[in-house]
Parts: sequence; structure tokens; C-alpha cells
Amino acid sequence: MGKDHPVAWFSSIKEGRMFNTAMGHTADSFKEKNQLKMLENAIKWAGKLP
Repeated sequence: MGKDHPVAWFSSIKEGRMFNTAMGHTADSFKEKNQLKMLENAIKWAGKLP
């Protein structure tokens, strides 16, 4: 993968949307405000929610 390696990415295929992240492997990561905001935004984007 080289020097820079993505830890979160997204893609759109036809009408579908997909979000992936390599973060969140521990319970403590879900206590992080920025982690939760990223997941919230990803869910809204993937679900095409306001």
C-alpha cells in the first residue's frame, strides 16, 4: 500500500453507497467523540439521510 495507507474510505455504485473504516477495533474507540461523529456522518451519508 505504500507510505500512506487509508483508514477510512467510501464508494458509490449505481444507487448504493458504501463506507468502510479500519478504525474501531476496541470498545474504547467508541468512547471517542470524533470516532462517533465519523460513524454518524457515514451512516447518514450511506443512508442518504438529512
